[in-house]
Amino acid sequence: ASIDKMDFAAALDPLQKYIAERPDDSYAHFQLGYAYAGLKRAEEAKTEFSRAVALDPKMAAAHLNLGLVLMDSDPGAAAEAFRHAAELQPAEARPRYLEGFSLEHAGKLPEAIEIYRGALALDPNNYEIKFALGRALLRSKDASGAEAQFQSAIGLRGDAAPARLGLANALQDQKKFDAASDAFGEYLKLKPEDRAAHFDRASVLLN
Repeated sequence: ASIDKMDFAAALDPLQKYIAERPDDSYAHFQLGYAYAGLKRAEEAKTEFSRAVALDPKMAAAHLNLGLVLMDSDPGAAAEAFRHAAELQPAEARPRYLEGFSLEHAGKLPEAIEIYRGALALDPNNYEIKFALGRALLRSKDASGAEAQFQSAIGLRGDAAPARLGLANALQDQKKFDAASDAFGEYLKLKPEDRAAHFDRASVLLN
């Protein structure tokens, strides 16, 4: 009841007392991990989610939440947790997207791109996945592939400034200066305070 009310601190004591009596209840460990995560106590959340998956390796939600608490501190381990969640939920795109995101932040771009493509096959009209794939392709020097993904992302969400900036950068990398100038212009309508983008547009116009 406390968790339902987002009162995570109040949930700790009854959960800890229950687990003391039934230490092998995987779902109770998951709930305790969720409460710790809600309180931003990442290490304790990690311990409880790890315990939950050790007791019940098929609990997809525990793998997913373990990945979430590991994303900042250990993206490689987070990717592994998301991989398990994806295997348990083969029709769901989100665990794959999160796996790709973690791999990208671990510096494993080719692997991230492959995972993003798999996620996009499950959810073809997902802006976040298209944008992430475009970003990873741009970082891996595939500007043409990135351009296509950013264009598609803009088609889904025309007011998305990050996708418009990504498109402008992809066009600039391909030396498509006229199109890049227009793309920077559209981006700057949304983010006129971005001094770096004004400089990049000036460079494009100079070229």
